[in-house]
Formats: sequence, structure tokens, C-alpha cells
Amino acid sequence: MITRTNVMSGNFDEAIKDLRDLVLSDEEMADGSTWEDLADCYKAKAQTMNPSEERTKLYKDADQIYAKLASALFQGNRVNEHFYRLLYSHAQCLDVIGPNKLETLFRSMDSRGYGRRYACEKCHKRFSEKELKPGKTCPKCGNKDLFITAWDDSLLFTCDSSKGGCGKKSPPREAKDYQRMECTSCKKAYPIRTSNPFCTDSKCPEKGQARLQEKIRCPDCNKDGTTVQIGDWVREDWQKGPYHSKFEELREKMKKRLPRKK
Repeated sequence: MITRTNVMSGNFDEAIKDLRDLVLSDEEMADGSTWEDLADCYKAKAQTMNPSEERTKLYKDADQIYAKLASALFQGNRVNEHFYRLLYSHAQCLDVIGPNKLETLFRSMDSRGYGRRYACEKCHKRFSEKELKPGKTCPKCGNKDLFITAWDDSLLFTCDSSKGGCGKKSPPREAKDYQRMECTSCKKAYPIRTSNPFCTDSKCPEKGQARLQEKIRCPDCNKDGTTVQIGDWVREDWQKGPYHSKFEELREKMKKRLPRKK
């Protein structure tokens, strides 16, 4: 692709021109990947420049795109790896534009439960920092041994031995590859993103009435309906996401730049 070649060779202006032409008639951002490529080019060019008004404008242009794309995914309840990738790029831009704006983003994501959370290994509850008792103890059981779960961290799945499963654990991404919807009557399988909550199979004795329920086949023993997210988890059952450390590094960097609160 000519645009990618221009980016790799540092010809950002040519790449930006090509991408602007491609998104010119796409005001609704239907082609999100091309818009993201344009934002990446703005950011990449800005990263090669010394502080200036033009550099700041490039970061702002990139940030506007990242923010809109991330917001669209969030509003569509698609808080996945694509969302966190866009959100991190948004945060990187805010880190340059102004630490106060970045602080607002962190506060918003934390309060909504999609940023930093504290987990209690004793009672298996998760809380925001504001919900903790003085001394950062668990507000439910008073336990002091808490740990941070943040951003794109995820809880492992297990093939529940109490349901006849093999007891093996699997990462969320692997478990969800085996995820599907199943008719409670005829057992016909449907894709996980099926929008109709009822079975539509003409051979089903309760067509249009039998509900679909989520099932996951164990990737190890191939049993159906035994794989569930771990309930009585321990710290090691939380899998750190690829953006966990990146967001937390930005947070610590931001704290050093902001004036200390009295």
C-alpha cells in the first residue's frame, strides 16, 4: 500500500494527503480503520517534531479521531481490545495536549468501571479507589490485601468440575472462541452475536418460543456448558491485559506533572 510505504519512509505529508482523500466523503466514520490510519499518521508526524503550534494541532487532530472512534465503540457496548487500543492512543494525545484533560479521562473511566479497579481476594469484590476505606482497605470485609485490576485485564475461565468438567483453566480469548448460543429446546447452535433471542429453526418444536442460551465448549475436554468464568478466584486468575501497564505508566507520569492537591 502506497500510504503505508510513505509512513515507513517518513513521508507523512503524502500519507496524510492520501488518507484525507479516502475519508473525504466518510463524515460518519463508517470506515473506522482508514480514519484510525489517518490519526496514526498525524500522531507519528507530531512525534518527530519539536514543540510548536503545528505539533500541538497534529495531536489535537489525531485525538479528535481517536476519541470519536473509541466513543462509538463504547456506546455500542463493544469494550474490547480495539476500544482499548483507540482509548490508549486518545490518552497518549491528551498526555501532550494537557495533563488536566488526561486526568479527566482517567477519572471518567475509573468511575465507570473500565479503568483502575481494586480487587479483594477474600470476598471477591471489586471497587473503585473512591469506594475504598481509609488505608485502602476493602469496604465490604476490611481486608487490606488488595490488588489492582485495570483496563483490559480479564478473569480466566474454568471447566467447572462440579458440573462434570475437567477443571482446567483457559484464558478469556480462548474460551470465547468456543462460545455460541444454543436453543433450549432443539439444541441447535447459533453464532454468539445472534440478535434474535428465540430459536428460528423450522424443525424446532418450539420455534419462535424457545429461548437461546449462551454455551461455551471446553477447549480441553470438549464438554458443553461446563466452562464458566471463575467465581472463587485468586490473584493469579486475573490475566493482565496488554494495555494495563501502558495506561498505568501514563497515570504515574501525569501525577508528576500535575500540581499537588492540598
